[in-house]
Amino acid sequence: MSPLVLSLAAGRAAIGAFTWVAPQSASKVFGLDPDPKFGYIARLFGARDVALAIGAATTEGDAQRTWLALGLFCDALDVAAAGLAHRDGSMRPQAAALAGGAAVSGAVLGALALREG
Repeated sequence: MSPLVLSLAAGRAAIGAFTWVAPQSASKVFGLDPDPKFGYIARLFGARDVALAIGAATTEGDAQRTWLALGLFCDALDVAAAGLAHRDGSMRPQAAALAGGAAVSGAVLGALALREG
């Protein structure tokens, strides 16, 4: 596995696991107001990122490219979601920048990994 794919998978797994295990703490890290109702949605996000990490880390060739492309797609939608949340006022500018920036980072790493492979 390339170091780039390993880095991307490790980052996804860490963020996903942290968000699943401690959704209230994760909300604070991302600049969101803690809300007990956030836990369910956060855990969905966390599970998704862990699954994307496992998929990318445990496959090769075309299967790995599929997992990387799925991660890139999710990251692009996450960037859009941060922008929409900022626009409709449900997310403070700093939180939107932090969450959107994390998604942009994942998208860039994913695109580079796809290009590399």
